[in-house]
Amino acid sequence: MSCVLVTGGSGFIGSAVVQALAARGDEVIAFDIARSARIDTALAEFRNVEFVQGEITEWPQIITVVQVNRPDAIVHCAAIGMSMVPKPYARAPSISTAHAQNWGTNRAIQSARDLPPILMRREQGEADPLLNGRTDRV
Repeated sequence: MSCVLVTGGSGFIGSAVVQALAARGDEVIAFDIARSARIDTALAEFRNVEFVQGEITEWPQIITVVQVNRPDAIVHCAAIGMSMVPKPYARAPSISTAHAQNWGTNRAIQSARDLPPILMRREQGEADPLLNGRTDRV
């Protein structure tokens, strides 16, 4: 059994990763800026899931979670989905969206320096190597 930190753990992909890891018996820390119905479902279903609220682009928040919990791995799913971007800007993501994507990834990588190299980011539509190239489920 491993301890896994999932950034973006309340999101569409992140919450599915949280549930899959919890179902196989891992201790899971879902880190996200806000709770969602998806993560609330996982918290109700699994005793091995914990939610920690924080902002991925804020270094003190992410490094504190890593230092306190010492996860065996980090699965980085934090991102601003296009459904969260106002419609007039949906075709050209804003600077704040780019900031969250780029700095969030940078912070996740920095916080994982002392951990085993099991950090991955899955963009929408990309093949997931853990699923033998399939993109249909987590």
